[in-house]
Amino acid sequence: MLLADPTAFAARSAKTVGESIGVSETMIIRFCNALGYQGYSELQQEIREVIYDIRTAKWSNDGKESDQSPYSFKQIMRWDQTNIENTANHMNPEDMDAAISKIVDADAVLVAGLHAAFPMAHWFTFALDLLKKNCHLYRPEFSTHLGAFTDQSVLVVFSYYRYSLHPIRLAEKAKEKGLFVIAFTDTTISPITEYADIVFTLEIPTRSILQFAPVTFSMMNALLSGISVKSNANIDFKEEDKIMDFFVQ
Repeated sequence: MLLADPTAFAARSAKTVGESIGVSETMIIRFCNALGYQGYSELQQEIREVIYDIRTAKWSNDGKESDQSPYSFKQIMRWDQTNIENTANHMNPEDMDAAISKIVDADAVLVAGLHAAFPMAHWFTFALDLLKKNCHLYRPEFSTHLGAFTDQSVLVVFSYYRYSLHPIRLAEKAKEKGLFVIAFTDTTISPITEYADIVFTLEIPTRSILQFAPVTFSMMNALLSGISVKSNANIDFKEEDKIMDFFVQ
């Protein structure tokens, strides 16, 4: 329901949303906590900000503002294309090569991202798990300890505006333990940069997750492609057993 009708979460109480889908208010709050939010109100506030951005943003076409409504899907896709191109032009190839090498050589990889960044962390863990073993998704509702990781392990963190404290504290502890930290974030002054060995920043004009996501997934795809080439691995999405194992973790 959150993806199908986000306005319901933006306008209704947790109790009302729960009643509409046949679950308790407590279940809705647990769902919010599982995504890394402190409670329903924090999730609701972020949804309202995203919806506001959708309704008020002026998308550009060939560098010129347009007030046309409804928005053209071509304009939006061109905007994403521009953001991806700008980010690619500002990325350091040496950082990308180093990140690929560190992940390929790592004895284990932990991937973290909460709030709107959680789907990115989830997908990256899923895809990386098809290329190499011992990849783990950070879940704050479980007891995640760094005891199983070594100074040969890698932490990959997705940290965007409204920066959740959990991944930042995790990165801090990982650095103390000697893990190599790779961060995806929205600005060079993001809190996560203090603890990251390599930082990939987005070159986009706003703080909208709707613009973060396409660029981030493109960056992840480039990183995974490099890992596949360097490790001589091929992603086989027909490996049903491995996929099922991932989803029941």
